[in-house]
Amino acid sequence: MKRYFLFLLFATAVFSSAVVVQASSVPSPISYWNFNDENAVNGGVITDSAGQYTAQNKNGSWISNGFSGGAINFRCSNGTYGMISNSLPPLSNFSVLYRLKLGAFGSQTLNSSFGFNVSLQQSGDGMNDSINVLGDGMSGSGITKQFSSNGTWEHLAFVYNNDGYYYYRNGVFTAYTAGLGRSFPSGQWTFGAAGVCNTDIQMDEIKIYNTALTPNQVAEEYNYNKLKCNADVWQCEDWGACSVNGSQARSCNKIFECEFTEDPPPPTSQSCTYTPPVCTSWTYSDWSDCQSNYTKTRSTVSSSPSNCSGGNPVLTQSCAYAPPQPITPPPVYQPPQPSCTADTWSCGDWNVCSLSGIQNRSCRKTFDCSSVESAPPAVDQSCESPNKPTQQLPQVPQSSDEISNQDSIVRATVKLICPVDSNRASQGSGTIINSNGTILTNKHVVEGTLGCLVGFVDNFSDEPYFGERQIADILKMSSSEDVAVLKIRNPQNTSLPYINIANGNSKNLRLGTKIITYGYPAKFGTNITYTSGDFSGTNGNYLKTTAIIEHGNSGGGAYIKDGTFIGVPSAVIRGELNALGYVLSINTINAWLGNSSIVSNSGPNNNYSRVSSVLENIDLKKLDSLQLIIPNTKESAKETPQVNNGPSKISKPVIASPTKQVQKNVSSTTPKSPEPKITEDKKLEQSVNNKVQEKQVKVSWPKRFLFWLANLF
Repeated sequence: MKRYFLFLLFATAVFSSAVVVQASSVPSPISYWNFNDENAVNGGVITDSAGQYTAQNKNGSWISNGFSGGAINFRCSNGTYGMISNSLPPLSNFSVLYRLKLGAFGSQTLNSSFGFNVSLQQSGDGMNDSINVLGDGMSGSGITKQFSSNGTWEHLAFVYNNDGYYYYRNGVFTAYTAGLGRSFPSGQWTFGAAGVCNTDIQMDEIKIYNTALTPNQVAEEYNYNKLKCNADVWQCEDWGACSVNGSQARSCNKIFECEFTEDPPPPTSQSCTYTPPVCTSWTYSDWSDCQSNYTKTRSTVSSSPSNCSGGNPVLTQSCAYAPPQPITPPPVYQPPQPSCTADTWSCGDWNVCSLSGIQNRSCRKTFDCSSVESAPPAVDQSCESPNKPTQQLPQVPQSSDEISNQDSIVRATVKLICPVDSNRASQGSGTIINSNGTILTNKHVVEGTLGCLVGFVDNFSDEPYFGERQIADILKMSSSEDVAVLKIRNPQNTSLPYINIANGNSKNLRLGTKIITYGYPAKFGTNITYTSGDFSGTNGNYLKTTAIIEHGNSGGGAYIKDGTFIGVPSAVIRGELNALGYVLSINTINAWLGNSSIVSNSGPNNNYSRVSSVLENIDLKKLDSLQLIIPNTKESAKETPQVNNGPSKISKPVIASPTKQVQKNVSSTTPKSPEPKITEDKKLEQSVNNKVQEKQVKVSWPKRFLFWLANLF
């Protein structure tokens, strides 16, 4: 069985300045394939280093250990393997030189499509291992020479001119046969194999000349494999911009060094004509005072771009001139007068409670304020008589007041920082009500804002985390109730912890039922806060409770002990001495939501959605600088907010995995719905407290005696 190695190589003699000839007496090849470009060979292209005759790789693979750098390796099989060149010109004389390394080669053939071929035949085919040069351009039966395969690189050369074929092996003339004087037409040259074999075939340094090399030139090719060059090769970048000093520069790298020459490097600087750019922007000094001509002026401090000139800076501006006022002499210094607001008293400890239920102490005035007349402190008061029988109460087993699903509630309760503009923000709480990041909150928390930044926690001891910039857009607000819905952007659709509110029902509550609230009140620290109280009745759509509700609780969640969501803490109504919290009932909320999936276009009156890029541009490291306002009041947060912008002891959130939150102060105020009417009259509350404190009860001795007699019986 035969295997075919095909050579067809044609090229025009086009050379760069870096590649000219192989050695001083050897002409330039028209094609030279050295297989050193790994990416090109494996990509199916074999570059011609001497001409323009790129070849195609047919099922061959690049190897690094060629004769000189890389080489091509293939294993013959059924089909065609090897390389096929672009079409070469007609050749009346030619020389084909290459390096070859074989295993146990069997029968293999090198040929061209018009009759020239070289066969490598293994013993077993009736002959010893030999090389046979055959073809229709020969006058005789061809050339046959023994050829051993020992796994080393062999240099083979085939030279053809009008008188015949010359065969060289490792630079030594080996055989000759006469030719018929014909020329070879133009066409592709192919090196390849056909048939079946089980050995690797490696080729390197394939060269084709359009002339017949002499024996000395063939020997020189065998002994000297490098192409001779006449210049170094440099690669230079484009010239840079002309500098102020009238010069421009570039960088150059030598990508090929010719060992036969000593060339100077290309220039890396040159003179040029500098044209300064026109100034387009400036920084200015402060404006001067307005002058009597109703103008004020300023000067430029710097301009850009660098070294620019010209332009149109704004240096004057009209203004409203106000004539200077006459100087008022400073007031005459009055030395400070001592002042006081009350007498000062020093009192001893209270005595032991007497049998009559009275205890007393002694007091003395240590400072008499001349400008006021203040009442002396109380010197006696009622107390618990030591002989009074103690009521024995039955012992009731203690039960835990902890809500059943508290961990889930804590993770689903979020902190909301809702910017009104770049300097002010509202603050409140919210509850995530589905895994996609829908948040339920109060309308008054988000009304008039641009949306909200959302902070998360993993457990109640964490501070809210805002570092991942979780933005919630306003999706829906009620036109009649104090309720709104936000949506976290959540681009990765991460599943978030949430509370299912669909099954909540507040109509079955009984007076005295324990109500628990969760949220972030501004006055009670930065962490999530739990308060509890009793269900105290209803007022319209609101549930009344004794649970403490403060600014910042607004929008959070209210639950009963089994973990059922029953409403949103919305406001506080203060009485003369106490206050009741108001919770918008879950029945009202679900009626508004329609017990269906939340969409932005749910009705003509209840749709409210908007997106603001301001939230995307707020510097999270400067959240502390925002002025936190209390919605629907004239107050702002008293305390400086503390914001956790970096990972704390809890894990870093994704998308936002709700694993961290932030802390800031937001407030709850009165909902806009007609009932209940909620007020925050702090002055009235303070006035009531002052009156209670000022009222001192002094018990006369006759009354003490009667009180003592009453306790005896």
